[in-house]
Amino acid sequence: MKKAVAYRTLLGNMGKLTHYKSHNDNYYCDPVGEIKRAVDELAQSNEWHDNWDQFVDAMVFAKQKPSYQDVLSNLHEKTNLVLSDLSKLDFEILRE
Repeated sequence: MKKAVAYRTLLGNMGKLTHYKSHNDNYYCDPVGEIKRAVDELAQSNEWHDNWDQFVDAMVFAKQKPSYQDVLSNLHEKTNLVLSDLSKLDFEILRE
């Protein structure tokens, strides 16, 4: 029951965000595919890895800093959980 309410809320909120649809046409047409593409790009791009290292060096003062690979693994895990549920939603109603 709680999941159904959460999905209705999510869909309702997403329906209000149609003014962002022109920012990335591919995302608007295929949000799950675009999220996967973005996460894959993070994993494959040396630029993002370098940016992470610079950010952590400047902003994290702990002795043990999170590695880019650890963060990517966590991101992949959380993204897969979300995408498994998102892929069950019918985004077609948002495109009307």
